[in-house]
Amino acid sequence: MIAERGNAEYSPKEVAESLFAPLLGDADRAALLLDRDGVVLAGLFVDQSGADVGEEVAAVLAGVAEEIQTAMLHLGLGEWRGCVVEAQHATLGLAPCKRMSVLLVAAARDSTVGSVRRFLEHARRRAERWLEGAQ
Repeated sequence: MIAERGNAEYSPKEVAESLFAPLLGDADRAALLLDRDGVVLAGLFVDQSGADVGEEVAAVLAGVAEEIQTAMLHLGLGEWRGCVVEAQHATLGLAPCKRMSVLLVAAARDSTVGSVRRFLEHARRRAERWLEGAQ
């Protein structure tokens, strides 16, 4: 299956890898859509050397959505809609998506929490539209 855009043709893998490209711009950002088992469905996560480490990141995050949901239920906070984590080297955002998938976005450490939340929401809408078309 090949997706056509103008005169260019893209494989499904190329389309999936570039799903979040319009949201990334020149900023130090990444976005990955993962299934519940930690398999990359779409997006790229490139490290400082330029290598795609998305599969490694996804494997580490396998099951995190279920853990977050369990914690929310134990705390009586209801369903989770997203979270932002400020870490030493980056600010991360996580959100559940359709079809039991989870979205991870990452931005430079000096990014504001608000900008990461907006990035997460825009990426989630884009991922859910893409997932609807992938059914």
